[in-house]
Amino acid sequence: MKSLPRRVAILAVLTTTLAGAALTGPATASASRPGGRGWRGTPFVMHETVDHSTESYTFTAAGPLCPAGVFADHVTVLAANAAQSLFIWRVDTTYTCDDGSGTFTAVKRLVRRQHPDSAWNRGPVHFTGGTGAYVGLSGHGMDIGASANGHGAGTITGRIAPPASAGVPFVMHETIDHSTDSYTFTATGPLCPSGVFTDDVTVTAANPAQTRVIWRVHTTYTCDDRSGTFTALKQLVRGQYADGAWNIGSLRFTGGTGAYTGLAGHGTDVGESSAEGHGTGTITGRLDPA
Repeated sequence: MKSLPRRVAILAVLTTTLAGAALTGPATASASRPGGRGWRGTPFVMHETVDHSTESYTFTAAGPLCPAGVFADHVTVLAANAAQSLFIWRVDTTYTCDDGSGTFTAVKRLVRRQHPDSAWNRGPVHFTGGTGAYVGLSGHGMDIGASANGHGAGTITGRIAPPASAGVPFVMHETIDHSTDSYTFTATGPLCPSGVFTDDVTVTAANPAQTRVIWRVHTTYTCDDRSGTFTALKQLVRGQYADGAWNIGSLRFTGGTGAYTGLAGHGTDVGESSAEGHGTGTITGRLDPA
């Protein structure tokens, strides 16, 4: 029997070790993520079915993933033995959910054993993100599959990481009346419903005609309901014209007091003002999880 090339032999041993760890039980791979740090996650099971006669690639799933859909594999052969009976595959898989909730992707590192009339594969799976409901998806599992006569089936078991929250959406509306020096805001989402604010503006750049200006604005918001104050840093591009001005830029919350201690998040500020001294602005974004 011919020996395997060193690279294939090493990868085969590593993959077999990972597979054994994943199947040992909750005290091993299912309770910790690579690197040994404790990690619970949510269990899932996926079943993949392939029919090469119709080029049908379908899956079903239990757990936090969508119940059914289709998938596409992009296979890269990383190594093979001389007899072409043992392979190391990298498989980039895209899953598309039937219910329209989104797509998600995974990378598989598989050892594939090829027989004259059948094949099997086994190896670890890592989820690498997605769209829709699966933005930021991460987790890991073990893929075990087999194929014969143009039909294939595989089962992936593992755990999905607790979702890294995209944050809580908010909308703020600012109103300025320079005739009364009134600076007020209203808000939806987790912020207080209304209050007043002050701006400390620093001009960081401008064109010679002073029609395009870069502003750095430190803003302090004080809530009418006395729940606290919060602060933000804005980086704005301001365009000045004959009868008014517009501004657009980014906002980052930098903390607060009371209910807003440690507040963090980000958004986009779009505003305009008239020559009569009235201004309005809308800030939309997301607050980081507490």
